[in-house]
Amino acid sequence: MAKSTTKRKTKSQATRKSVETLTHEDATRKNIPTAEFQSVMPKEQQSPVRVAYERRNRDLDPQLVWRGKDEQDWSDLVVHAPPLFIQEKVQPKVLIDDLLRRTEKQDRADDPQLDMFADFNGVPEGDAKTEFY
Repeated sequence: MAKSTTKRKTKSQATRKSVETLTHEDATRKNIPTAEFQSVMPKEQQSPVRVAYERRNRDLDPQLVWRGKDEQDWSDLVVHAPPLFIQEKVQPKVLIDDLLRRTEKQDRADDPQLDMFADFNGVPEGDAKTEFY
């Protein structure tokens, strides 16, 4: 019986993964303002929108509530929803490319990775780790 010889690719011969940016063409808010433009927004758009949520329906929500507590809190839940701003514009592809670049750099490095939980300055195991003086 003849043996089939297959060559395995090493890390250096492996094909590089391609990363593409995913865009949503049907997005309704394509330009969300950043926090820098908060002062430029009209005053009527800066004020929070009042959103009221109805309380739960006892028949549809199997939940244990103290007797009388439900009637005590029977008002609608009112939440002020301020406008949202993007704090930073960071593309996910940039983060992934940076991670791939660092991984390749680490693979090519000769130095071993330092272990944060390794023995530090020859301190013995056990109770002696907490004896500082």
